Amino acid sequence: TLSAPKPHNVAFAKTTRPATGSAMPRERLFVRLDATPGRTIAWISGPPGAGKTTLAASYVEARGYRCLWYQFDADDADVATFFHYLGHAARKLDAGAPAELAAAVAQGVDPASLGRAFFRRLFAGARAPFALVLDNLHAVPAESALHATLEAGLGQVPKNCCVIVTSRNEPPASMARARVTGEMVSVGGDQLRLEPAELAEMARLRGHELKGEALAQYAERTQGWAAGLVLMLAHARVS
Repeated sequence: TLSAPKPHNVAFAKTTRPATGSAMPRERLFVRLDATPGRTIAWISGPPGAGKTTLAASYVEARGYRCLWYQFDADDADVATFFHYLGHAARKLDAGAPAELAAAVAQGVDPASLGRAFFRRLFAGARAPFALVLDNLHAVPAESALHATLEAGLGQVPKNCCVIVTSRNEPPASMARARVTGEMVSVGGDQLRLEPAELAEMARLRGHELKGEALAQYAERTQGWAAGLVLMLAHARVS
């Protein structure tokens, strides 16, 4: 069954790239995401507050990608909902974006076939370099058919384009081949941890100078956790 349409402002929020504001450029991770010329999938995984969404948003801005953003929530367990709102956003981005596929979903067409058709048409109408960011994929229940739809679609991404996934979960075992062939690069929780120099720069952007012993204490207490640093700086400001 098809889900009821969401209010326009909710749909707009789901397909709007977050503002990077004072986000710190993380060039060492940007280089990792660049990977090889054959890379078409970048998977960013880590715990809450690790900076996954910020990394994705700052990366597409730093590398000059034309970007289509989609933020998942639990309602996206319905395949038709995903196609409806992503298709709506895509039509604003490119004249050749895919048409609505909700009717095909209602008719019971195989989710994998839908995924391949949708992604093929989406990227055929996009001007490279182009990135589709699928943010917070972990919000989609594990039993949802949308996972099979997306995995099938990821095989249709052409060179000079990229799908960037952010999730609390690591890539599924079914995507192991993409790792081996170099089609997919991943950034995990360990890579997302802030190094001392990054801690200092992030603090500086928020009006705090961290050096020497103070920097060492922050590094030890946060263990490189970006959200932890922000909370500690906020507490220090209030104190």
